[in-house]
Amino acid sequence: MKTKYFSLIFTGIVFLFLVVLLSSVLGYPLKAKLFPLIIIPLSLVLLGIQIVMDMTKMRRQKEVQEADRVEKTSGNVSRGYVDAAVWTTGSLFGFLLFGHILIFFFLPLAYSRLHKERWLTSISLSLSCGISFYLIFVSLLDMRLYEGFVFSLFAH
Repeated sequence: MKTKYFSLIFTGIVFLFLVVLLSSVLGYPLKAKLFPLIIIPLSLVLLGIQIVMDMTKMRRQKEVQEADRVEKTSGNVSRGYVDAAVWTTGSLFGFLLFGHILIFFFLPLAYSRLHKERWLTSISLSLSCGISFYLIFVSLLDMRLYEGFVFSLFAH
């Protein structure tokens, strides 16, 4: 299988996973499905745009240019998928251990610092993401977000 299809295949798999997840969420009570019904459709729209962009890019590239690009960037392409898998797995375990609120603050901070953003930018991004999610879901929608394994030990 050629490297040029990896992005389209990966995006398609994530898209199908979210469609299955959305269909399973529809049977939940209103309060339980409110958060997924906001996030999943937005994610599906963005993934749909990415699929269209990938397909358009594939149609425009010639075979000779593509072979040359694959030789130069094949390591970077596979490195990107490894990075995505590590971030997804880390986010999942962080969410399970520490819950929504801490992860909403920590992930933007970790990501921006890893990509060598300034501390002020990283902290501002982290605070704005965490506060926004808290205001939207806890204050405005009156939802109880998952508190994580660690904090549930101390809360009960």
